[in-house]
Amino acid sequence: MSPRDLGVVLAGGRSRRMGRDKALLEIDGETFLARVARTLTQSTGGHVVVSVAGETSLHTEAAWLIIADAPDLHDHGPIAGVVSAMRWATKGAFDRIVTLPVDMPFVAAPAISYLLETARAASVAGTGGNPIPTFAVWPLSMLDTIEQLVRQDRVRALHQVQARLGAAYVSMDAFEPLQFVNVNTPEDFAGASTKR
Repeated sequence: MSPRDLGVVLAGGRSRRMGRDKALLEIDGETFLARVARTLTQSTGGHVVVSVAGETSLHTEAAWLIIADAPDLHDHGPIAGVVSAMRWATKGAFDRIVTLPVDMPFVAAPAISYLLETARAASVAGTGGNPIPTFAVWPLSMLDTIEQLVRQDRVRALHQVQARLGAAYVSMDAFEPLQFVNVNTPEDFAGASTKR
């Protein structure tokens, strides 16, 4: 039987370099949040939540359940979103979560499906040998280990947590490179919009 997957849009960043909420930027009349959530929906059978750091204007985009970072993970960065989503997923019948950041709006469903099909345990997608720590698979069976790494060992960077878990690298080199562009600044946004 194949694992039951929960898609998680990581939308808890402060968007400082962009100067406005990246999740609400639009391409062809669709917000980054809607694009990423829609793409995850196609690969997870419709099971998608949005992870945020706290109070957010994203509540107006209420087509998806919003999960705020747990209070004990305040200011822990993206790992707070991962752990909070994993905690929520344990209440359902999910086996693992797949995370995708809201600022990677060009990723297509086949790339996500490939990651899910290839992943055997904790896995991280990447291109050119470079991991993309926010585009990853996190088995719920590893939640206790991750919690220990975060709380006791104070490991908070996603790539460090993934290294401690022995996460497998899954190459995305067979896919169009533009899919994996991370849009952080107005210049990134302008450049990515004209290239697609």
